[in-house]
Amino acid sequence: MENESKKKKLDPQVIRNLRSEEERIVLKTIHGLRSKGYIDYIPELLKLLNRTGSELIEKELVRLIADTKKAAVMPYILAGLRDPDLAAARGDIVSACWQSGLDFSRDLELFIRLFLEGDYRTALESFTVIEESVQNLSGQEIEDARNLVLEGLEQVSKEKKPLARELVKMLQA
Repeated sequence: MENESKKKKLDPQVIRNLRSEEERIVLKTIHGLRSKGYIDYIPELLKLLNRTGSELIEKELVRLIADTKKAAVMPYILAGLRDPDLAAARGDIVSACWQSGLDFSRDLELFIRLFLEGDYRTALESFTVIEESVQNLSGQEIEDARNLVLEGLEQVSKEKKPLARELVKMLQA
């Protein structure tokens, strides 16, 4: 309860603008959020990323999320990755993760699961997050990650098999 009271109240006009059908208004709002702080808006931005049909809006959202260098954004991003309603945006969200440079090594199991279960693009983006995380893992954590990948190899699609083999090689402690 205490955390909820610390959350910043979201501006209803900003939310309306993000939900606008006019690309110009949405882009202007995204640019405005960049200058005034937007971490509390991340869940709404992820929903927009999931539903937009505009490549330009997608690109701007991924860039905005990736430019967030504050660890405070991580719980929002991780919740978005776990949300089945945002499945269509997972590849973009994972891309923003590795581009951000934030340390997602504590959530490696999630990225391995996304690698194993996701489409090729999500797998490729997850591979990059995993690759970036390895340097922050102990030998035992790397071995555990490798075993998790090996356990899930049977479910990996044919097109992802070569990438999965590379992942196994990379996770040799």
